[in-house]
Amino acid sequence: MSDLNGYTRTIEDSGACVLTGSCPVVMREDCHRHATGMAINGAKQAFNIKNQTGVPVYFGDIRECLNAALLGKWEKRTWKKS
Repeated sequence: MSDLNGYTRTIEDSGACVLTGSCPVVMREDCHRHATGMAINGAKQAFNIKNQTGVPVYFGDIRECLNAALLGKWEKRTWKKS
Protein backbone atom coordinates (compact mmCIF):
# COMPACT_ATOMS: atom_id res chain seq x y z
CA MET A 1 0.00 0.00 0.00
CA SER A 2 2.83 2.37 0.88
CA ASP A 3 4.55 1.68 -2.44
CA LEU A 4 1.34 2.15 -4.43
CA ASN A 5 0.63 5.52 -2.82
CA GLY A 6 4.20 6.77 -3.20
CA TYR A 7 4.89 6.93 0.54
CA THR A 8 7.86 4.56 0.46
CA ARG A 9 9.70 6.66 -2.12
CA THR A 10 8.95 9.88 -0.23
CA ILE A 11 10.15 8.39 3.05
CA GLU A 12 13.32 6.91 1.53
CA ASP A 13 14.07 10.13 -0.39
CA SER A 14 14.09 11.91 2.98
CA GLY A 15 16.85 9.58 4.19
CA ALA A 16 14.59 7.39 6.35
CA CYS A 17 14.14 3.64 6.01
CA VAL A 18 10.93 1.65 5.90
CA LEU A 19 11.21 -1.67 7.72
CA THR A 20 8.53 -4.29 7.14
CA GLY A 21 8.17 -7.67 8.75
CA SER A 22 11.43 -7.54 10.67
CA CYS A 23 12.15 -6.52 14.20
CA PRO A 24 14.96 -3.95 14.47
CA VAL A 25 16.08 -5.59 17.72
CA VAL A 26 16.60 -8.93 15.93
CA MET A 27 18.24 -7.25 12.92
CA ARG A 28 20.74 -5.66 15.34
CA GLU A 29 22.52 -2.40 14.69
CA ASP A 30 22.99 -2.84 10.93
CA CYS A 31 19.44 -1.75 10.18
CA HIS A 32 19.57 1.44 12.25
CA ARG A 33 23.24 2.38 12.51
CA HIS A 34 22.62 5.62 10.59
CA ALA A 35 19.44 6.57 12.49
CA THR A 36 19.12 9.88 14.30
CA GLY A 37 15.70 8.92 15.70
CA MET A 38 13.24 6.04 15.45
CA ALA A 39 9.44 6.10 15.23
CA ILE A 40 7.97 2.75 16.22
CA ASN A 41 4.36 1.60 16.55
CA GLY A 42 5.10 -1.45 18.72
CA ALA A 43 5.41 -0.84 22.47
CA LYS A 44 7.70 -3.84 23.03
CA GLN A 45 9.94 -2.81 20.12
CA ALA A 46 10.09 0.80 21.27
CA PHE A 47 11.07 -0.28 24.78
CA ASN A 48 13.70 -2.82 23.69
CA ILE A 49 15.33 -0.77 20.93
CA LYS A 50 16.42 1.84 23.49
CA ASN A 51 19.05 -0.64 24.70
CA GLN A 52 20.63 -0.81 21.23
CA THR A 53 20.68 2.81 20.21
CA GLY A 54 21.44 6.16 21.73
CA VAL A 55 18.93 7.98 19.53
CA PRO A 56 15.47 9.16 20.56
CA VAL A 57 12.77 6.49 20.18
CA TYR A 58 9.22 7.67 19.60
CA PHE A 59 6.20 5.44 20.19
CA GLY A 60 2.85 6.01 18.54
CA ASP A 61 0.24 4.53 16.27
CA ILE A 62 0.94 3.86 12.60
CA ARG A 63 -0.43 7.24 11.51
CA GLU A 64 1.86 9.09 13.90
CA CYS A 65 4.86 7.07 12.70
CA LEU A 66 4.08 7.69 9.03
CA ASN A 67 3.48 11.37 9.73
CA ALA A 68 6.87 11.61 11.44
CA ALA A 69 8.57 9.86 8.52
CA LEU A 70 6.94 12.17 5.99
CA LEU A 71 7.53 15.39 7.98
CA GLY A 72 10.96 14.45 9.31
CA LYS A 73 9.93 15.26 12.88
CA TRP A 74 7.80 13.85 15.66
CA GLU A 75 4.75 15.85 16.61
CA LYS A 76 3.66 15.70 20.23
CA ARG A 77 0.29 14.19 20.95
CA THR A 78 -2.38 16.52 22.15
CA TRP A 79 -5.08 14.99 24.30
CA LYS A 80 -8.43 16.68 24.24
CA LYS A 81 -10.94 16.40 27.06
CA SER A 82 -14.45 15.49 25.98
